[in-house]
Amino acid sequence: MNLAELTVNPQNESDQILSEILKNVDDVTKKNIKNYLINYKRDANLYQKSVIRLATKNMIKTITQTYARDVFKLLAQELRLKNPWKTASENVMVLLEVLGQEWNDRAKIALKAVRDSKREFEKYYKLVEKDSLYRDPASSGTPEKPIKTAPDWAQAIRTLPRVYLLLESHYTPIYTIMEKAANAKLSDKNI
Repeated sequence: MNLAELTVNPQNESDQILSEILKNVDDVTKKNIKNYLINYKRDANLYQKSVIRLATKNMIKTITQTYARDVFKLLAQELRLKNPWKTASENVMVLLEVLGQEWNDRAKIALKAVRDSKREFEKYYKLVEKDSLYRDPASSGTPEKPIKTAPDWAQAIRTLPRVYLLLESHYTPIYTIMEKAANAKLSDKNI
């Protein structure tokens, strides 16, 4: 028997083989061989545990990223299906019909706000879904950050509705003015 067989054979058999090998060896060599084997087994065990830990960590990270990406896609799909941009555009057109051509400039501003909102939404969606990057939409000067962790994904998911809500902040003031004018015009006709 030789030392190479010690790593292949089961533990009890390995111990017997080691005892046979060490019978004819001096005490210092015995001690060195035993220490080498103890250290080798310890290091191999530690390495195995670190590989398992790293594999588990990577697996959880991959599952989290995949799940978060799917949640993000579903939320975007839900907002797209509601299509608030189409509704907002149609509302402006109805008000323009009531108010007449003199309101064309304001209607164009409101429709531009709707288009810009839709474009920003799609731009943000692509940035997160395809490029795995995140940027706060409210601050135009901030750099994009890579999405690597679960908190990064949570931030990207929470921000998606905020991108949509930018429509409200740009569109609502003009729409409200048009709506008040249309209501006033309609109430004057009814008098």
